[in-house]
Amino acid sequence: MKVRFNLSIRLILIILFVLFMFSLRVIGDEGQVKIRWKNGDVLPGRILQSQNPVLHFSSEIFQDNLAISTSELEALEFDSEKENSDLDFLIVTTTGDVIKANLIDANENSFIFSSKRLSRIQIKRDSVYSLNRLNNPNLIFDGSQFNQWDLASKETINNLVGKNYVSWIKGEGGHPFSNTNKSVLSTSLEIPDQFNLDLEISSIDSPRFSFAIGDGNQSAESDGALKLETWDNEIVLVQGQIFEPVTTIKGAQKVVRIRLSYDSVSRKLQVLNANGRLLVEAEDVHLPVQAKTNVSIRNRGDNLSVKRMVFYKGPNRANQEMIDAKKSRVLMTDGKVYYGKLYVSNQKSFIRDNEMTRKDVDLSRVDRILNPNVQFSDSTYSSELIYNDDTVIRGELIQLNQNEVKLQTQFSEQPVNCLLAGVSYLKFNSGESKAHANDGSQIDLEIGSKFDKMTYPGGMLRGGIAFNSDGLPLAWNPEGSRSPLKLTGVGEVSVERNPNGLSQFLSFDKGKYPHLLYLRHGEIIPSSVSYYSKDGVEFHMPFDESVKKINTLWVKAIEFNPIRTLKSKTSKGTELVGQMVDWEYLANTELEVKEGLIGWTNIDYDQIIFKVGLPGIGYGDRGVSTEVPKGTTAILLRHTFELKEEFNSDALYLLIDYDDGFAAYLNGTRIAEANAPPGNLNQYSMATGSHEAGNLEQFNISEYVNLLSAGKNVLAIAGLNNAKTSSDLLINPILSTEPLVSKKTNDRKKRGGDSKLIKEKKESEANSMKLNRALMPSSYSRNGPPTHLLLSKNSDIGQGKLLSFNKNAVWFELASEKFTVPVERLDKVVSVESLDQADSDILNYDFKSQTRLFLVDGSILDLVVKKSDNEFLFGKSNIYGEVAIPVASIQKINLGGFESDVFESKYDEWIIRSAEELKAEGKLKNT
Repeated sequence: MKVRFNLSIRLILIILFVLFMFSLRVIGDEGQVKIRWKNGDVLPGRILQSQNPVLHFSSEIFQDNLAISTSELEALEFDSEKENSDLDFLIVTTTGDVIKANLIDANENSFIFSSKRLSRIQIKRDSVYSLNRLNNPNLIFDGSQFNQWDLASKETINNLVGKNYVSWIKGEGGHPFSNTNKSVLSTSLEIPDQFNLDLEISSIDSPRFSFAIGDGNQSAESDGALKLETWDNEIVLVQGQIFEPVTTIKGAQKVVRIRLSYDSVSRKLQVLNANGRLLVEAEDVHLPVQAKTNVSIRNRGDNLSVKRMVFYKGPNRANQEMIDAKKSRVLMTDGKVYYGKLYVSNQKSFIRDNEMTRKDVDLSRVDRILNPNVQFSDSTYSSELIYNDDTVIRGELIQLNQNEVKLQTQFSEQPVNCLLAGVSYLKFNSGESKAHANDGSQIDLEIGSKFDKMTYPGGMLRGGIAFNSDGLPLAWNPEGSRSPLKLTGVGEVSVERNPNGLSQFLSFDKGKYPHLLYLRHGEIIPSSVSYYSKDGVEFHMPFDESVKKINTLWVKAIEFNPIRTLKSKTSKGTELVGQMVDWEYLANTELEVKEGLIGWTNIDYDQIIFKVGLPGIGYGDRGVSTEVPKGTTAILLRHTFELKEEFNSDALYLLIDYDDGFAAYLNGTRIAEANAPPGNLNQYSMATGSHEAGNLEQFNISEYVNLLSAGKNVLAIAGLNNAKTSSDLLINPILSTEPLVSKKTNDRKKRGGDSKLIKEKKESEANSMKLNRALMPSSYSRNGPPTHLLLSKNSDIGQGKLLSFNKNAVWFELASEKFTVPVERLDKVVSVESLDQADSDILNYDFKSQTRLFLVDGSILDLVVKKSDNEFLFGKSNIYGEVAIPVASIQKINLGGFESDVFESKYDEWIIRSAEELKAEGKLKNT
């Protein structure tokens, strides 16, 4: 019994703990906001107690709290659900505020409203532009809600043009929204003899639209339909011979509010402002009342939102006097009109006219108040609070915390406290945005190039990484931040540094460290491997003077003759166009016409339509630094460089990594190509064959060195894909007077045209097949399957076991026989055994506790950061100990295991498999 009681207590405690943790998570989710910078950056966080002009936030990305100036922020974005409310009135102020609330008091100077989110709010009477009832009992159709349009009916769809109906979607607040020009939304309804219509159309820019009411058997936009539409900056009323200018859309105006009132008996149509001022009165207007009617809205601009399109049944005015649209008046839901002002006191409401005559009225039957003498006023405000039900409060930000914001508005003498529940955005109107997503403008590129870039799961931040800042070895300064943020111990983030501050040279003598050591978890270490045996591997590295010794199981491959994309500072060669320089580029997917591309390879070509990016331009490849749209088949690239008078060289080399083809031009002359068609190339050109990227290829173009001249020169390249459906595309070029690569060359003088290309293609395919056969255990020695592949410089492959080596020779077991091979004849040795049963330290490598550094020469190092100064970042590897990395060589920094689950090492697929496994997996890549 006691045991059962203890078990019950434990079960209850576990349930309570789970509920507690779940409540914490829910509370945490509700407090999350997205911080949006003017440069387009986004960061999730939580609001802390703040006062203008500095806002304070916490974020899971950083241990430290952020302090950001509002002048750098675009908005705070909230994730909130729309609430159902039973508020009575919609109030629009003369400064553009939109408020939903109940009216509780009204005197000569002000109205007093109440709502849950605004509590008690006082609005100056002369600041009220319009006030109307939200839930009118005479409602016929509410087109401001997307789900009210009968898109499911075939008849409705047939009324639309082509497939434009798919271009209207459910936007914010459930309103119909379209960002497609000429798209139409329509529906059928029956309207009475007398009706009123409230219409509110908004856009990011000036609204451009056509609203139409037509016969039910025809399109709403057919001849004879009544149209209210924009002609340039004018809104006009059109039907048959009727053509009446209604109003002008001012330059910065983003919202149009209009009221239509129609009487079928007199056939008069009145068009009024939202405050009741008469704009146009048209006679002999014919509308299909008491019958099936088509109503439509067409987008004539970039985007359009229907904030309000509400049809009401109008009063029968047969026995009523003509309304004086110049006077202030109160409209009742039964159609009666009283001239004067509305007052509310002690829960009693009444209307008082100019003669001070009082008329008691029922506030619940007040439809709207109209004051045609009130006008919109130009206002300045720094903050705009937008709720998900279209409530908008504008003013100067005073205070902010996680529950509410305090604003000083122009419609009230006292600051307004606004709850954040139900808020969509808090926007900061302190100036123009510095960047607009995906517009690719040159200005934005220049701004972005000044910063380092931090990437985290879900977004990106621009700022600056700092070494040894306020005692922190690694710190991050977001744009507009008042203090640096600690970078160690944060979540999964990656920082890519601005290339302008990086070294373009190796930080070491490549002759002293001729090898590349590949570790199984992805590290690539420049080294001089001095010893290898079953007991371990010994090597020297440029970042520490001590001899390093590691377990042989850590080693995946050793390259004896690696490709170096950078040269040592002591090198006598000259790199004319390096790897970390900006290129002008143009993808054919971003260009609609051929016009303007004539002479694009020449020095004097005006590349104003070209974008700017770092080399490694393409998509779908690991080597991509600047991405172009998927499906691009041609990229045109240009780089302009200067040569001094004293430049003199007899040698010239193009080193390029490409997929699938290219043609290169120096000062307008074609100097090298691969898989490229003859003649002048443009955005319609495509590669004539396929080629996988992954290694630099060297083209000896020394015969064209005389094309170079003192002063301005241009290297132009057409990068080509062989199909729109290709999964990848890459162009990554270097122009140098030094042959940086000796093992894979293409000498233009020795090339024999198409026959040579065919031969090279066959050789590449033969090497790939040779590698595939080497990875199949077709014939084992009695000692079991091979553990290593030994590759020579002439592409021979040995299948066996690496026994040991020193600086001069390698001892290798091949077919149960031991061989000695001079190191100078070898290209690489690769471990191909599967380590499923290996040491747990190797199988469960700890990425999260270490920082991964990507260096400018392609090296990758993992370490625990200890300290830094202006020149070096000091840390300790869990495998090989202490290191000191030159700060100028660090190109990218990954923390918290960022990308560790998707990182692919160069030799990951080099594992012995059966023929059946290889057949199932498909052909291996040729590395």
